[in-house]
Amino acid sequence: MKTVLIIEDDFDDAYLTRCWLKDYDARLAVTIVRDGLAALEFLKCQGEFFLRKPCEAPFLIILDLKLPYISGMDLLNQIRRVEGMSEVPIIVYSGSDADPDEHNKPELGIYDFVRKSASPDQLLNAIAKVSKLINVEKTTDSLSLRKALIVDDDPVVRATAREFLLRQGIEVFEADDGNPVMDMIRKHKVDMVFLDIVMEHKEGIETLTDIRHEYPDLPVAMMSIDNLYLNLCRQLGADLILQKPLDLNQVNEFIHRFNTTDNNPK
Repeated sequence: MKTVLIIEDDFDDAYLTRCWLKDYDARLAVTIVRDGLAALEFLKCQGEFFLRKPCEAPFLIILDLKLPYISGMDLLNQIRRVEGMSEVPIIVYSGSDADPDEHNKPELGIYDFVRKSASPDQLLNAIAKVSKLINVEKTTDSLSLRKALIVDDDPVVRATAREFLLRQGIEVFEADDGNPVMDMIRKHKVDMVFLDIVMEHKEGIETLTDIRHEYPDLPVAMMSIDNLYLNLCRQLGADLILQKPLDLNQVNEFIHRFNTTDNNPK
């Protein structure tokens, strides 16, 4: 699977770009990072990306110029010094007022400069040119995607998990209690579920029982602020217990544990 790395600090812009990429080619795994420091951690397999394999380097980077901590142009030069990154194509996609002619520099690996004010087609045309250049063929085949369902009545917990999962290139669906879970699993064919134990309406233990009845092999991580129901959750078939506040390293390990297993509900 080919990976596209989006380096963009505006969540809405990053999410829209990801949607356009998925519409263009459903095979693409899209990872989003919010600043230059996180981008370098991803490329070097450090920090929260320590489990990523160096051989899974992105075939394309989409870079915003206005970033916190490290400017886009400074980051570009640092990316070129990362092992294996010297020739990865980069498309600058920015709201910056910079002159595009000053940034269309093939010697730096900048293959195109697209303004955010342009239509999505302009960005997709630039991606198509890069794909053709490096012999990545577009496909419309229906292939398995990584999809996660987050079920929690706390919007802060959902937002924390959602942002982390989106940065891993995982499509995210959400619910605030257990009532819609089974319908969402069937509709979206999710690969994994993050399920709160205590919720106001239908609670996590009852929902876990329903999931295991219909999908015995679907990976489920239960989330709890205490350990009151931990043993019961394990007996009912939970694959992991996540203590709140969430440890993102544990979430990452959970994702990679099932990365090569086909758990997608049919």
